[in-house]
Amino acid sequence: MTLAIATYLMKDFLEVETEKVRLRDSANKLVPPRIHIWDLPPKTAPNQQNPPKSQESDFPFIIVRADEGVDEENESTVQVKLFFGTVSRDEEGVIDVVNLIEGIRQTVLKSRILGGKLRLKFPLKVKVYEDQPNPHWVAEMTTLWEAPRIFQEVRDHV
Repeated sequence: MTLAIATYLMKDFLEVETEKVRLRDSANKLVPPRIHIWDLPPKTAPNQQNPPKSQESDFPFIIVRADEGVDEENESTVQVKLFFGTVSRDEEGVIDVVNLIEGIRQTVLKSRILGGKLRLKFPLKVKVYEDQPNPHWVAEMTTLWEAPRIFQEVRDHV
């Protein structure tokens, strides 16, 4: 299915492109952003072996969500949304998420091909939310990809 393929191709792309990126986590350590499919991982139930994780332990992150596919007569497309999250306690904390999304925007625009299978279509949209859950900063990118078309097969019936 194209949605699943687009999800994993984007995840692989982001893992390579963010390999050297370092952002502060909730413990103020420099770490690469974690790449997740569809949502942040579930929190473990509190018990003696597994203490509950806090939401803050997920930052920084990028969530990959291929959420829409369209087949038309002459074209097939798939929409992949990326959700970005960073944590920063200084006055310019939003700059971390803006820099992260800008870096990914530039690499997507430079390559325009995802895994040798999908081709970028325009527009590419970026949105930084007005209301931010300080010290957490979130943003969104919406990408549209042209997928290989499936052609009708005509079969002779005996």
